[in-house]
Amino acid sequence: MAKQYNNTQNILQPQEKSYKFSADVIRVLAIAGVVLIHTANAVYGRPDFFGGISWWIAIILNSFSRIAIPLFIMLSGYFILNKDESFSKSLKRTANRIIIPLLFWFVADVIWNGGKPSFVNLNQSIIVRLLTVNVLDLYFLIILVGLYIVAPIIRAYLQKTNYLTQRNFTIFALSAGVLAFISQYLFYLCSPADSFTYWLPYTGLFVAGYFFGNNANNIKSSKLLITYSIALLFTIGLGYFYYFLHNQGNHLLDSHGCLSFYSDSYLSINVVIMALCTFILLIRLKFQSLLVNPFTKKLIFSIARASLGIYVLHTFFLDILDSRFHLFDHIAPAWIYIFIKWFVIFALSYISTIMLMKIPLIKRVFGETK
Repeated sequence: MAKQYNNTQNILQPQEKSYKFSADVIRVLAIAGVVLIHTANAVYGRPDFFGGISWWIAIILNSFSRIAIPLFIMLSGYFILNKDESFSKSLKRTANRIIIPLLFWFVADVIWNGGKPSFVNLNQSIIVRLLTVNVLDLYFLIILVGLYIVAPIIRAYLQKTNYLTQRNFTIFALSAGVLAFISQYLFYLCSPADSFTYWLPYTGLFVAGYFFGNNANNIKSSKLLITYSIALLFTIGLGYFYYFLHNQGNHLLDSHGCLSFYSDSYLSINVVIMALCTFILLIRLKFQSLLVNPFTKKLIFSIARASLGIYVLHTFFLDILDSRFHLFDHIAPAWIYIFIKWFVIFALSYISTIMLMKIPLIKRVFGETK
């Protein structure tokens, strides 16, 4: 059975000799969160919904979902840093599973042009856009490119050190990323991003996937749940405070055009803590009740395998069904709108990915090589 799974892993799940079901559960929750962020923002960002039931549901769902990208990065670190492969093989993996999909979907986004297909922007400027991380939601793939390239160096260091050194290095790397973002937010250090260094602040999450994935049983679940709950309440509370001030015309917490709102950032301390707690809690679980049900097991595996496709395709479906045809505009109340919109976009993205991945050449743009 494990051999069957080895041949069907995608970019968001590097190949592994032994299939780990808990990793797929995390991956499914993460990709569901990515789509949910982009469906809930139409509600919590509107002043006329502020403070209402639908607004609260939207901001809570958004807060829950902010751990999505950090979870993907930690999963990549867990699998990649536990592998034993040469630098050349690592580069080949990076090219096949990340760079090819990144370049294809970036060009597709440029041609798509926000729902107004055109080849006008298909010129030399796209190189500048790529190098300055002006790639819309594909920034995540740029993060992975950098982390995958330096992975052999990090792996060589980690595998020659003891538990204490690994722990200290993980804490240092996580703290560096969190503090770097805090300093950018407080002092408006909004220098233009570049693809060569964009991955650096996320190194801590990458390393944390390796360290906590291998030492998950050393931390009590009760402590993790309490810590997660506090961080989640902070995320929700700060989100409320931000929109309250914003609606009053007070821009104290605004990002001033260069950064996202602090509590929404993947490197904010509250989101990092939530992601770490979630990863540690889930990676060590056996999920026996889910494994007993063959349908549930196959569905979770299938969605996890399609996670990259869902990630890149859901924005296209949002443009088509929401922005162009306004399919969801008349659904009320707004909290029902969120769930229906999420389900439709997620389902279409998943089904489309599964169908496209059956085509030998096309499946390469989804990170599949076999």
